[in-house]
Amino acid sequence: MFPCTGCGACCRRIGWMPEEELSKHGLVADATGACTNLLPDNSCEIYEDRPDICRVDVQAKQSDVDVDTYYRENIRLCNDWMDEDGMSNLKIEL
Repeated sequence: MFPCTGCGACCRRIGWMPEEELSKHGLVADATGACTNLLPDNSCEIYEDRPDICRVDVQAKQSDVDVDTYYRENIRLCNDWMDEDGMSNLKIEL
């Protein structure tokens, strides 16, 4: 299972995805690029019913690479985003 910290860094960065792709998954990015389901405490308004694109474990299984490699790459990206957001204290150990 992916060791998500619940920091919301990935949810603040969905705006890079094409609007059509987001719409296909029922997601909307606000003007800052953040998911409109992201709450002020970094929790998700639709967490229990979030789409598969928001589930790292599901995405890992659907990926063309092995799950461990997928997790390592996602952890590296998460840690970079946490650094950008000033949350280095939440970094995930590789």
